[in-house]
Amino acid sequence: MQEQHESFKNIYPLSNIDDLAKQRLFLEYLDSALNRYSDSLGGSNYYDDNGNYIDESALNINLENDSGTLYIRIIAHDDDRLIKIEYESPDSEAVEKLANALIIESLGNALGAKKKEFFRRVWFCYIGERLDGEYWLSSNVRVAPVDPEDPNPQLSRVERYISIDMNVEAIDVYGAIAIANNRANILAARLSLILNIGIYSPSAEHRWTIPEDFNSACELRQLGYFNKGADLSKMPRKGRFCKLGKFEHSMHFRIKYQGESTKLPEETRKLLGAIDKSDNRIVTAFDNCALLYQLALNAGRYMPTVKLSYLVAAIDALCKAENEFKDPSPFIRHYASATHNIEHLLDFMHGSVRSAHFHAGEFSFGEFEQPRRLRIYSGSSSRMSEHRLHECIKLIRAALANWAAIKIEGSARSPQAQGTS
Repeated sequence: MQEQHESFKNIYPLSNIDDLAKQRLFLEYLDSALNRYSDSLGGSNYYDDNGNYIDESALNINLENDSGTLYIRIIAHDDDRLIKIEYESPDSEAVEKLANALIIESLGNALGAKKKEFFRRVWFCYIGERLDGEYWLSSNVRVAPVDPEDPNPQLSRVERYISIDMNVEAIDVYGAIAIANNRANILAARLSLILNIGIYSPSAEHRWTIPEDFNSACELRQLGYFNKGADLSKMPRKGRFCKLGKFEHSMHFRIKYQGESTKLPEETRKLLGAIDKSDNRIVTAFDNCALLYQLALNAGRYMPTVKLSYLVAAIDALCKAENEFKDPSPFIRHYASATHNIEHLLDFMHGSVRSAHFHAGEFSFGEFEQPRRLRIYSGSSSRMSEHRLHECIKLIRAALANWAAIKIEGSARSPQAQGTS
């Protein structure tokens, strides 16, 4: 980067673009356009004396008959609102003219919002029985097992790969990847909550594995999956590569039959539709709840204290969508509709587990205690802990399922829904 100047030779003001989304789109268009001419980048960023954020870049630009270094400085407020863009190329007039043309083109594209449609697939994993089939959550979103011909669909402690397929509009494939990943991550969290199954992103870690013959030495192997299914380049027709999955049961807590496939609850599409029609406050609260619920299932798979703490935190996040029940205990007390006294369980999950874990680092279920196992006595405290955990999870699931039912019913009765029915 050249020595810092007060300003570069050419300046375009950007603060007159009021829409932050348009400002961001301008940067994406310009970045994509410059990538066609540059194969290297250097730069720095800092705050100036006025508290503005300065991002400076130096790009080697290669043209057919010329080349040169393009210096770009983007100045923004600390909340990412753009102020202006400055640029110059001291060693090439042609590079400077190109930059001017690309900036004007990018501004026009951003203000005109010109985008193309891209098909994207995002893979996720979970532990459990195979997904019952492909699920169409809308005409544009498909969730399906990556390998519909899995030879062991009924095994419960097996990692499964699923794909979330969608069409997205973006300025280029890199923008499409970012948009699809963001949308898929939110949907994976929502489905984790709805299914009560921890969905997570695949990992490329190396781990020790046991050989099939149990006699050879263990091997260090990379986690991953080679796609045995269809290599899709566009959204397929329904049922073309996988049978349609059944929507069965509800979000209420239940123990599946051994070997039963993983099925989405009956209210899945209605709930997702109701959330998407809601105001930003409810959407944000629900998605925060879903992300915390997903974290509870994954991080707490072998740690009941972590699991229950984050399940309660998920309810706490959902309370932000409420006007009346703004804390987990009154929320669960109201929505779980329990027919028996649950005050001791509410005190346990919020006070003895969540607060004690988050604020004092306690592990209420004794995860780090290793008592000697006796054949003649299992221990009343451990059995009581298991019972409390089970009952607390049932209450949380009941509260979530009943809240979802009310949200679905309210969405169906709204004037907007009635006008489009």
